[in-house]
Amino acid sequence: MVSLKLENITVRYPNGNHILDDVSFSVESGSIACILGPTGCGKTTTLRTISGLIKSTGGRITIDHMPLSNGGVRIGYVFQEPRLLPWRSALGNVEFSLEAIEQNIEVRRKRAIELMKLVGLGGKENDSPSTLSGGEKQRISLARALATDPVLLLADEPFNSLDISTRRRIIEEFATILENAAKTAIFVTHDLFEALYLADRLIVYSTRPATVKANLKIEEGRPRDLTTPGMVELRREVVDLLEA
Repeated sequence: MVSLKLENITVRYPNGNHILDDVSFSVESGSIACILGPTGCGKTTTLRTISGLIKSTGGRITIDHMPLSNGGVRIGYVFQEPRLLPWRSALGNVEFSLEAIEQNIEVRRKRAIELMKLVGLGGKENDSPSTLSGGEKQRISLARALATDPVLLLADEPFNSLDISTRRRIIEEFATILENAAKTAIFVTHDLFEALYLADRLIVYSTRPATVKANLKIEEGRPRDLTTPGMVELRREVVDLLEA
């Protein structure tokens, strides 16, 4: 497990488009942070900057006190859409991310089968993606992201395309999976229920250029009852921050 720290991250494009402004926060080892904020404020840009897809114009990012820019850090990424390969089985999709780093077919297969069980899809290894539900596809996407044993998991609104009832069930399952996998993770979401249930820490962004309006730690464990007085008060506080 690793800790992640963003210090004074700024992203400004040559055309003057200013996305992030002096963003700083930390994510403790083995914990889940959720970034909340208005549409277009820079949440996805934050994930892309952490993953190295975008280069910041200021500040630095460290993992366990080592600059992320040094490279060599395995990062898993779960997108809004599962992006599964339709010509591969469910198991084949999980194995796909291992093919560049593990040449032994038996080792790849064993790892992929273990992950299928971890995400609750043992027995569906040979199923085609076209036969899987939306929630099952996202669990395959998560298994694929975990296959290379990343030190950090990034997820960009992974439940956005699911209906409400499926989303809430999958959110609870994802929380359990991440705890069992002992991963440090950052989620981007618009769903306050999702954030309050999943997160150990809530990072609330302002409008663009994004700054950190609040950095809130959630002490209550999981499974989490969102109707307790403390969680209701936290929800009210976050709503006020988002509406301000």
